[in-house]
Amino acid sequence: MDVAERARKSVVFIGIEDKQRGTFTPLGTGFLAVKRCRDIQFQHVITARHVLDMIAADNVSIRVNVKEGVSLQEKGSDIATVPKNGWYMFPGTDPYIDVAVCPMMFAQHHYDIVHIDLDTDVYDGTKHRPLEVGDEVFTTGLFTSHHGEAHNIPIARFGNIAATMDEPVLTEYGDMHGYLIEVKSLAGLSGSPVFVRFHAPGYLGGVPAVNFLIGLMHGHFLVENPEDAISPSGKDRTTGQINTGIGLVIPAQFILDLVNHPDREAEREAAVERIRKRSKVRADAAIARVAAAALPAGEPSSPASDANPKHREDFDSLLGRAATAKKDD
Repeated sequence: MDVAERARKSVVFIGIEDKQRGTFTPLGTGFLAVKRCRDIQFQHVITARHVLDMIAADNVSIRVNVKEGVSLQEKGSDIATVPKNGWYMFPGTDPYIDVAVCPMMFAQHHYDIVHIDLDTDVYDGTKHRPLEVGDEVFTTGLFTSHHGEAHNIPIARFGNIAATMDEPVLTEYGDMHGYLIEVKSLAGLSGSPVFVRFHAPGYLGGVPAVNFLIGLMHGHFLVENPEDAISPSGKDRTTGQINTGIGLVIPAQFILDLVNHPDREAEREAAVERIRKRSKVRADAAIARVAAAALPAGEPSSPASDANPKHREDFDSLLGRAATAKKDD
């Protein structure tokens, strides 16, 4: 699987579900990522905060593709519903930091997904070379004109870094820190993951590139131009909008700041302890059953062992329970 296809499988669509009509209206993009706590990986959905602000209802719908053969359709999708208060965001709106994170679990044997690893796949300026104007970037996400009826069809866009983070960028939400990239961003890509591609020195083609997440897409810039407006009468001088081809990327560090907040780390640690306690109880019960079955009839069974180092619980089911841990923000 090539890198663009892997990136596309990390994407989900975020929007509004009308259960009465059986419709789903996508408004933006989210992507799946994992954060490790000891030997367990906790899943998260990440998107742009303003995508959630566009949803007037109390719940957010997330559409995820399922694997072929799992659905009754040739290829389908499921819709998960999450309350808005289940998302973590930065407090306040000054400054407005356009990132939202929701811990939740999708079983990988059921869904056609790939997760971005927040411990290894994120660009780190202390370990990697500085980002430069002209570096190759790509993003993947929602194309509102062709999003897919039965399942998500994310598109991929490729381009280059146009400007690094020298000064804050003025947006309709106020000043924001971020990278400017030229990828002809469109509505729908908000919340999409953005990656930089580093090639080996002397790259001539055929050598795999190294890709790192640099952030998520905030949006694109438009300019008003009356010369490009179409007026049937020739008298209407309303302005026409032109996509400048420049998009703003919110740095991945803001994502890490939310996910690695001390409160979130404490929640993951507590979840791990609950998982291990349940695992030990089940392991002890299993040992007791095996011991009882091995004894001759009428002979009292021995106490269960206090430890079983070879026992491992199915992490998929464990993560499902871990991700439902109560969030207190």
